[in-house]
Amino acid sequence: MASILDEIQQHLTSGLMSAAASQLGEAQSGILKAASALAPTILGGIIERGGDAAARNGIFTALSASGNIRFLDDLGSLISEGNLAQGDPRDMSGNLIGSLFGSKVRDILGAVSSFAGLKMDSTSALLGIVGPLVMGVLSKKIRDSRLDASGLMSLLSSERAAIMGAMPDSIARAAGLPATSRKPAREERSSWGLPLAILAALGLAAFFLTRSCAGGPQNEVAASDTAPNSEYVTNVGGSELRGNIGGVEQQLIDFIESGRTPCTDAECWFTFDRLNFATGSAALNVSGSQEQLTNVQRILTAYPNVQLKIGGYTDNTGSDALNQALSQRRAEAVVGAIVARGIDASRMVAEGYGSSNPVATNATAEGRAQNRRIDVRVRAR
Repeated sequence: MASILDEIQQHLTSGLMSAAASQLGEAQSGILKAASALAPTILGGIIERGGDAAARNGIFTALSASGNIRFLDDLGSLISEGNLAQGDPRDMSGNLIGSLFGSKVRDILGAVSSFAGLKMDSTSALLGIVGPLVMGVLSKKIRDSRLDASGLMSLLSSERAAIMGAMPDSIARAAGLPATSRKPAREERSSWGLPLAILAALGLAAFFLTRSCAGGPQNEVAASDTAPNSEYVTNVGGSELRGNIGGVEQQLIDFIESGRTPCTDAECWFTFDRLNFATGSAALNVSGSQEQLTNVQRILTAYPNVQLKIGGYTDNTGSDALNQALSQRRAEAVVGAIVARGIDASRMVAEGYGSSNPVATNATAEGRAQNRRIDVRVRAR
């Protein structure tokens, strides 16, 4: 039976890599090298985060969505610039990668860029291909083998040594992954690198001829998800942006364009109104969060001087230490998901505040739901 890495490799055809190299203005050898490092890094992150039950369930929910398998049929479309109309695989994988690595996404991109000799922007764009590929392969495994969350993690754990061994030391360090299971440095080139090189040498041209143009755990709302009374629609940087009237998108744009000096007062913090996390976890719900994360990415792209602070908050259930740690991981997951969409991580900082600064009473379920939130403020523009 082919390993998971082998199955991923089968989709990294020379046609796909050649098209990506051409689009990004990079050498095909560098694209191949980066792809061979990104895939095991994502898998390694899933293995490490899978040790936490809440995170494992959130990851499984993201991976088990039946629509993920379609990613494998149209990876070439992800090379082009701009987002797809709806359910963009790059957005969905960005949510997952942000949940896995949080603020480390920027460090990972830098390490892979150095390793493969690519520009940072090129590595970020390549992540938008490899991420959906990994999700598609794992989704297919889940379906074909009828795996539950524990079964998926058992399968990945059985291949842990090969997966960790496929990552160069520098990239594993950037990702915060342990070194105990990896091969010595002289063996860092993965066993699937040679087949990739052979595929590249073949120079297949068929790609351009064949290219065509959620159950799961209960979600804990980290910000209000009440249905909008009306819709806020605007154009930012050439992209249509849709949100709720009075939602975080409108508040951010209004503040940015107001000319007001950035501040730290409560009135300068705006609450995400369409982000969802798995209960007790920093795993972002893919389908429920991707549009708002993409909207923030588009706002940051349209206003390149804007810098943000992302704040995470919980209710007062549980210990202060656990609440602070969870709120920090959630804030970092949001930053990571936006970085995975191509925004420089230096433009955002994440901080968890635990149960401090409640906006409602913790004596009721409704009040606690309001206190579990992710806020954002403009810290520079």
